[in-house]
Amino acid sequence: MIKCIILISLLTSCFNKPTSHNIKWLESRAICIHWSHFGKENFVPKAVKIVLKASNSSEFNDSEFYLNSEKLKQKTIKLNKVDSIKHENDNYYLFLFVKSEQLYEDYPEGQNSYYNDDCYQIELTNIIGLGQVVMEKDGKSTPIGKSPDYIMTVGPQ
Repeated sequence: MIKCIILISLLTSCFNKPTSHNIKWLESRAICIHWSHFGKENFVPKAVKIVLKASNSSEFNDSEFYLNSEKLKQKTIKLNKVDSIKHENDNYYLFLFVKSEQLYEDYPEGQNSYYNDDCYQIELTNIIGLGQVVMEKDGKSTPIGKSPDYIMTVGPQ
C-alpha cells in the first residue's frame, strides 16, 4: 500500500512540473551602466540583456520576468521585454533587458574605484553571475535555470 502511494505521488509530481522547465536562460550581455561621452553617443544604453530559449512560444505568454541578485540594493528588478519573439530551428527566443537608469541608484556615477571610471563591468558580472531570472505567471514564481550552453559577455559587443 505504501509503495502504491509513493508511486502515485511521484507520477502526480511529474505531471505538475512548472512550465518554466522548458525555458532556459541562454545568454547574458552586459554593457557599462554609466557611459563615457563616446559611449553615450555610440551605444544603445541598455545595461543588461538576457536571452531566454523555449521550445514553445506560449511559455512566454502572460509572464513577467525579474532579475534577483544579492548584489543589487533593490534585490529585484523587473525585466523589460522586447515585443517580438524570435523563432529559429524549432526554438523561440525572448529578449529581456534592464535599462541603465534602473541601476544608477545602486551604482552612483563616479564611484567605481576599481577602474577609476564610470564603467561597472565587475559589478555587472556579479549581478548576472550571482543572480537568477524568475518568471511570474498565474501567481506562481519559478526560477529559470541557465542553459548548458549559457554564455555571458561584458562590455560592448
